[in-house]
Amino acid sequence: MSTPILRLNQVVNRATVEKQFRTDGNRIGISRKRGVILIWSMESVGIRPDPFARKRSVYKAEGQFNPGGEWTPRNAAIRDHMEEGLSILLFERVDDIMFRFLGRFAVLGHEEMDVVRSGGRGTLPVFEMATAESWLELSLKSADQTLVDSAAKALATVATKHQAESWGPIPLPSKKGQYKSKEQMVETVRHRRRLWLRDPQPAVIAELTTITLPGGVEVDLKQTQPSDLEVRA
Repeated sequence: MSTPILRLNQVVNRATVEKQFRTDGNRIGISRKRGVILIWSMESVGIRPDPFARKRSVYKAEGQFNPGGEWTPRNAAIRDHMEEGLSILLFERVDDIMFRFLGRFAVLGHEEMDVVRSGGRGTLPVFEMATAESWLELSLKSADQTLVDSAAKALATVATKHQAESWGPIPLPSKKGQYKSKEQMVETVRHRRRLWLRDPQPAVIAELTTITLPGGVEVDLKQTQPSDLEVRA
């Protein structure tokens, strides 16, 4: 069974996703074989990640009750997910069976609250998490609108072939300029397009950097890592 491809803000059936990732239906589901921790929030998180944002979204999530203060395996997996090589995938409730995928998150830290329940005293960890997506931004420009559109389409085709999640190509306002030629001012226009890829794999980046594009088209690639983004408190 292949690992499902989840897209940002996609509404999914919880039972279907748990079956595909082979988790047990717990609010915090772990699949070490798939390398993920699924967190199902019963409340609206209020996060809508998108490639245009320059700030990471920060979210506080409650873990499980730790009886006697001894950490449960699920809480420990969240706390140590980076060391264990596990990705945290966060979902928020839409209705009884459907949830919205909010992306991949990383733990920034946690605090423990002392709690008394019917079974005795223990602690409840509250994890502070931030979005952990990386983005590849491709900017194209050319004096020829047909050429820049052709190049943008070629790059988008590569992303589609690798099943990479992408936004665009989006037309940007054209830039006008002028230069002096033989004592005559010549007007110029630069047509621009932009394309974003979420968490691109090395194979995608390799093909994008070696693809042959029409002459007269300039392409600039810029990859933004989660650590490059400003954290919103």
